[in-house]
Amino acid sequence: MFCRYKKRIEESNGDESETSSKRKLQFKGKLFKNELVLYKNIMHGNLYAHCPNLSNVIRIFTSSTFTDTKHERNRLMVDVYPKLKAFCRQLGLEFQVVDMRWGVRFETVDDHKTTELCLAEIDNCNQLSRGPTFVTFLSHKYGYRPFPREIAADEFDKIVAKLDKPAKALFNKWFKLDSNSVPLSYVLQSISSVIEGYNEDATPAERRKFGKLFWQECEIMQESLLKAVKKVLPPSQMEKYFMSETEIQEGIIKAKNPKVQCIWFYRDIVDIDNQPETDLLKRFRESVNDPSAVSSGIQDRLARLKREKIPSVLPAENISRFTVHWSPNGIDPDNVPEHQAYLDSLCADFETRMKMHILESVIGAATTGGEGRIAGNPLAREVIQHARFAQSKSATFYGRQPLLNRLTQYLAKPASSPLICYGVSGCGKTSLMAKLAFAMLDRHRPLAADGADDASSGPGAFVLLRFLGTTQNSSSLRELLNSLINQSRRMLGVNKDGVNIQSVKTLAAAVVLMLKRLASIKPVLVVLDSIDQLKPDDSAHSCFWLPQSLPENVWFVVSTLPEEHGILDSLKTIYKFDTDEGRQNFVEVTQLDPSDSKAILREQLRQRDRILTDKQLRLLETCVARVALPLYARLCVDFAAKWSSFSVVDEEALAPTVREIISQLFAGIERKHGVLLVRRALGYLTVSYAGLSENELEDILALDDDVLNDTFEYWMPPVRRLPPLAINRVIFDLQDYL
Repeated sequence: MFCRYKKRIEESNGDESETSSKRKLQFKGKLFKNELVLYKNIMHGNLYAHCPNLSNVIRIFTSSTFTDTKHERNRLMVDVYPKLKAFCRQLGLEFQVVDMRWGVRFETVDDHKTTELCLAEIDNCNQLSRGPTFVTFLSHKYGYRPFPREIAADEFDKIVAKLDKPAKALFNKWFKLDSNSVPLSYVLQSISSVIEGYNEDATPAERRKFGKLFWQECEIMQESLLKAVKKVLPPSQMEKYFMSETEIQEGIIKAKNPKVQCIWFYRDIVDIDNQPETDLLKRFRESVNDPSAVSSGIQDRLARLKREKIPSVLPAENISRFTVHWSPNGIDPDNVPEHQAYLDSLCADFETRMKMHILESVIGAATTGGEGRIAGNPLAREVIQHARFAQSKSATFYGRQPLLNRLTQYLAKPASSPLICYGVSGCGKTSLMAKLAFAMLDRHRPLAADGADDASSGPGAFVLLRFLGTTQNSSSLRELLNSLINQSRRMLGVNKDGVNIQSVKTLAAAVVLMLKRLASIKPVLVVLDSIDQLKPDDSAHSCFWLPQSLPENVWFVVSTLPEEHGILDSLKTIYKFDTDEGRQNFVEVTQLDPSDSKAILREQLRQRDRILTDKQLRLLETCVARVALPLYARLCVDFAAKWSSFSVVDEEALAPTVREIISQLFAGIERKHGVLLVRRALGYLTVSYAGLSENELEDILALDDDVLNDTFEYWMPPVRRLPPLAINRVIFDLQDYL
């Protein structure tokens, strides 16, 4: 089923060399003094260009302590978010909200990964959202100070040495040394691995009962930890153990443009400090009698955050303040008119501010020259999608130098016919095609008079690159040829599409004519990866549309699977494989060489700051040597990188074939996110004709009661709808394989 999705898996095996990476950074650093130059470089095929964000998503992370903002979050969910969804839909955008009460599953809580998930979601919002990204409701409560999931080994040893005997016993009970981590670290064990009875099959009541045992011991460890770090660590190293403001640090303090991205809705309960200490008050403010709160200086930290840190980076116009008074039931909109009026004002202000920020981002993109040209330009968006795909493949390429040298030799001399690369699925063809495109740019670097890189007039060669089947327009032969022609027109300075030609033969001839015109200006490379992914319409698999011969100064490379649709046989006939000259233009991408294989495994582990025990490494190397395909090696490393030194790993830890290890990948994602959600979400995507947006997928799944009941494990929202977080996390975990 995995291979039926419109995006394909084929993954590579490596990383760029240090020298190439440094040159790439220098090249990018000198490019694009204005957006028009950026647009030109992108359309001319400069893969070193930093591609702008073309997302049509507005995704905001809502940050607050859960116990004191129930009414605010619920009202926004019911009254405001639907309006913002409708508003964004009119602009061709999707509006999404990440609320961490909403859709966090058992495994995340059990393995203490909630904070890690929060930070990942903030980063996703920053990467994906075209407008605002972060909203905080920080008020009088500093919030939960997360207990560290990992502690560096050198710090752990110093801390434990200062603990009393009972606390030391708890630390030794809950933490284990992971010698696979680089540097060494102690890891907090999952609750289910220590407390029998706390597991996924337990009832909610049983989980609360057994989970309470952990939290009781965690409070003891937390207080002991805070006391110990003051004794053994310098201030710069101890700060991380006291902070609860990590979300705000990442979402506001470190934001690239807080004025555009961030808003603070500050509810000030003016008389809260005059109230007697009660359990209800503790939901809105830390207790002044809590020893751990006192020892960590929570009130001082909260004051600095509100008075200094946030105002120092967030403009006053991005801070909306509401003043209310305490009531016997805290914030009580059902019985206190002032509180109802406050929530009405909050919702109105939230809607107005969010619409303003969204409009500013859309208008800004439309008036910023090159990026504005790109945002509303289907061809530019298509080119960028393939450029980003090439960048991701090239960034993880490592090894296979003899094979890469064989391919780049094709670029070193005039070409009379295309180069044909073929190999089984998972052998790394796609990554090699990406590297070959970069090699063309490296070979023809535009230089200024002083010898420095200068791409102000575009790259030194034209590159037309398509990874077929990864976009809708690269899946159809007719659309593909029109796309190549129209990109060629942009390269020639014609900023509009040509007439819509219906004849595929005429389109194919027009491509060759365009290439000839481009080649009179600078060298041209065309790369069409995975032509087996083309739909069979218009006899695409017969390959009649490929050029029989190439104009001078043009190089043309295609790749295919060897046994799909008779494509390779057709290519061998067209390009005379039975002759010595013709055979030179066919390159088989073979399995990994054993020495390459071991080097690739170690390099990929190094990139993840991981090593393995001798036994684990032998198992990994044995499995990869048996299959010897880059895709299989990549999947194996992805599993092995999660092994700790104390993990029990046997010979069945890694499935023996590509298909089976892909099934193993899916099984893990189902365990992590829920069988029902994963199977039904991917099922709907599979049967959809042209794919689904995330919002469309949410709409469909919102009608599935089984999925909703399974998702709302800890909290039932006022609106029964699948949280975007649930779908986002599934896509996030799959994105490296799509």
